[in-house]
Amino acid sequence: MTYSNSRSVPFEIPNVTHGIHLAKGIMKAKKEGIELEYEIQDVLFGITHTDVQTVFLSYDKIQEVRFKKGWFSAKVIIEANSMKDVKSIPQAEQASVTLKIKRKHREEAEQVISQARLQLSENKLSQLDDGNTDY
Repeated sequence: MTYSNSRSVPFEIPNVTHGIHLAKGIMKAKKEGIELEYEIQDVLFGITHTDVQTVFLSYDKIQEVRFKKGWFSAKVIIEANSMKDVKSIPQAEQASVTLKIKRKHREEAEQVISQARLQLSENKLSQLDDGNTDY
């Protein structure tokens, strides 16, 4: 599988700081893990309040990645092994991060998550082959 043409999928994390801000960013599935780039924006005026933040979650730190399709949008849910791994991502709760995907990006997001799930499975199989079951 090639990741050189890895696509970016736009996402949002609503209700940051009690609904005053939201996080807008892009998600990329890479060979080693999932990369999230985002910035915090004012909901009313769209003013950016932070520099671009980058969080990289290696597949060793991810327990599960799910894609949920809805009528108007979709969600990508990333379950990490530890709360520490996702603590810098807005609205992360109990080692889980939910990314809102707009309807027009749903199909692309589904493909990217499919890539990520395949790589996650390969990573877990590799750990089992190596005798390391601490994933």
